[in-house]
Amino acid sequence: MIRDYFKRRRLRKRAEALLSTARLAQHMREDIAPPADLERMAIAMQSVQEAARRGEETAFRRAEAVLERAIDKVYPKRPFAAAREWLELAVVALSVAMGFRTYFLQPFKIPTGSMQPTLYGVHYRPDGWPSDFREWVPLKVVRWAITGERPMEIRARTAGQAIFDPRVHPRAPIHILHVGPSYYEIPKGLKLHVRNREWVVEGQLLASGVTVSGDHIFVNRLIWNFRRPTLGEVMVFHTHGMDPAEIIPNTHYIKRLAGRPGDELRIEPPVLYVNGKDGREIPAFRKVIEGVPGYEAGYQNGRTLGNEVRYLTTDDETYRVPEHHYFGLGDNSINSKDSRYFGPIHESRLLGPAVWVYWPISERWGWIR
Repeated sequence: MIRDYFKRRRLRKRAEALLSTARLAQHMREDIAPPADLERMAIAMQSVQEAARRGEETAFRRAEAVLERAIDKVYPKRPFAAAREWLELAVVALSVAMGFRTYFLQPFKIPTGSMQPTLYGVHYRPDGWPSDFREWVPLKVVRWAITGERPMEIRARTAGQAIFDPRVHPRAPIHILHVGPSYYEIPKGLKLHVRNREWVVEGQLLASGVTVSGDHIFVNRLIWNFRRPTLGEVMVFHTHGMDPAEIIPNTHYIKRLAGRPGDELRIEPPVLYVNGKDGREIPAFRKVIEGVPGYEAGYQNGRTLGNEVRYLTTDDETYRVPEHHYFGLGDNSINSKDSRYFGPIHESRLLGPAVWVYWPISERWGWIR
């Protein structure tokens, strides 16, 4: 009795699954399949049901085979069915990802150091890893995947005397080094292994360290549809149509929002004033003004930065942000081409606030403040 019960139960389960497939084929093809094929499938479905109800396994298997052939006649299998399913899945996933990117969270790579130390672009630093591990390929791959770091060495192509170019501005991001007829641009941050006027042989190590990928962030494309941008938020905007003499056209910039439409701004280094109020009342500005470690420069104007600055050129100059425009400043005030140079940003160019550093994994990973 128990054996018969489980046999009938097993046959009923198989019958339910097969009949479900048959009904799907019927609903999908009943308007185009030949009536004779549909009728044969209906008869086969009834035979499967009866055999399952009686628990006759031999009769069930015969009916099952007949129904499977009938289903194939009504709803023929498509060629490359598995490939088609994977392609459909890929198209759907891509569409969802593109829609999410367009309307919700857009990934963005920090291009420069204008927001340091809040956010970093590509930068360089000495390599603190033991030399025995630096060139082990599996470890290099894992290291890059987690920290974004890649070991870097600069070696002399020719022999000669090492001469560092004295004309390079102290705030320039590179050293310019001449060794005989060869010329090198060595990023600051790397460890130098040669002194000025030292004699260098071909192949000698000049500088070493790591290249660190710029921070990759998510930008919230949705939130500013429901509220106004807030002073102190880190904003991303596109430069299409802006003055190409002051910016890189057709790309994206990231700055901290320092002024909204109608706000009156003034910089008396290192303090930023917004509508006459000391910027230290806003936490995002306070860390820059007070020189929290990493933010040593404070906010600067044209008096300290030179004639290229077009807005906020002196301690006494004020600037009122026009309607429908926003004013952005970099946290790395000394080395930031921002609204002091290219002017206010029209609201149509704003993408949204930067909210999260998702790669590489570093002390900056997480929410952006």
